[in-house]
Amino acid sequence: MGRMTSALGAGVSLGLACAIPQARAQAPDDFWRGKTITVAIGAPAGGGFDLAGRLMARHLGKHMPGKPNLVAQNMPGASGVRVLDWVWSVAPKDGTAMGITLPSAYLSKVLEQNAEARPHLYTWVGRIAAFRGYGVVWKSAPAQTFEDARRTTLSLGAEGPTGLASMTAAALNDLAGSKFNIVRGYTGGPDQGLAMERGEIQGSGSMSWEYLDQQGWVKDAKVRFLFTIALKPYHRIPDVPVVADLVPREEDKPILRLIASSTEIGRAFIAPPGVPAERARALREGFMAMLKDPEFEAEADKLKLELEGLSGDEMQALVSAAMNVPQTVADRTRAYAPGLK
Repeated sequence: MGRMTSALGAGVSLGLACAIPQARAQAPDDFWRGKTITVAIGAPAGGGFDLAGRLMARHLGKHMPGKPNLVAQNMPGASGVRVLDWVWSVAPKDGTAMGITLPSAYLSKVLEQNAEARPHLYTWVGRIAAFRGYGVVWKSAPAQTFEDARRTTLSLGAEGPTGLASMTAAALNDLAGSKFNIVRGYTGGPDQGLAMERGEIQGSGSMSWEYLDQQGWVKDAKVRFLFTIALKPYHRIPDVPVVADLVPREEDKPILRLIASSTEIGRAFIAPPGVPAERARALREGFMAMLKDPEFEAEADKLKLELEGLSGDEMQALVSAAMNVPQTVADRTRAYAPGLK
C-alpha cells in the first residue's frame, strides 16, 4: 500500500511538473483567443493620448495571435503616474494589460529617488508618435510672445506639480525670467481649453497639436504659441522656440533638455514587467504590423494624429539611455517638481 501510494504520489508530482511548463509554454494564439486586453489611458477623454489609446485598441487585435478584443479605459490622475503604478503593481503580467500615459509620468519616475517602478523595467510595446507640448496663450491674453511673458504676468493652466506644463513653466520662470502664474489642478488639455475660452486662465503650459488643431484654434489664430516642449522645433511652426533655447545660461540648458526629452517617449504603450518573452514579442510584432496597416493609417490621418512609430526594442533602448542622466542635472530638475523625493 505504501509503495502504491508512493508511486501514485510520484506520478502525480511528475504530472504536475509536466503540466506547469506546458501552461507556461501555452502558444500565444491559444492564450489570447477569446481574451480581452485592457488598455489603460492615463489621460481624460478627448485629448491626443485618449485618441491614440482608443485608435490602437480598435486596430491591434487583428494583428495579434488569437485575435483578442481590446478595451480602452481612461485612468487619469497624478499627471499620468496613476497608470504607471497600475501597470507596475496591479495589472496582470500575462499579456492582458497595457497602458499609455503622459511622458512626464516617466520623467517623474526618473527623478524620484525612491521610486520602485523604473521606466526601463516595463515591457515596452511600441510608440505611435512622439509628443510635443506647446505653451500657448489665448488671442486676447496681455502677452502674446515669450518675450512679452518676461515682462507681463500670464496665468497658465497645468495638471499636477509633476506634469509637463507645470515643470516647464516653473523652470522657465526661474531660469529664463518668465512671469507665469501656474494654475495647477486641471485633468488635461480639454478642460484647460474650456478654461481658456471662459477667461479663467490665459493659456496652457502644455497642449497637444492634435487638440489645438481639432478645435480649429491654429487655423483661426485663436491661440499664440510661446514655446515648444521638445528637443527640436516642430516643422509646422519652425519659428516657435524650443524651451532650452529660451534659457540664456549654457549650464541651465540641460535641465530644460531633460524635461523636454520625455517628449521622445511620446504616445508609447507599455505592458507590465515580467510578461512572458514569447507574448511580449507577439505584442511588439503585432504593434509594428498595425502601424503599417492602411486602415490604421487612414483613421490616424482622419483623427489628425501624426505617426512617428518606434518599435518596442527601440523604445526600450531610448528609455534605458534616458535613465543615464547626470545626477546633478536630475537633482536640479527635481526642484521644479514639488512633491517628488
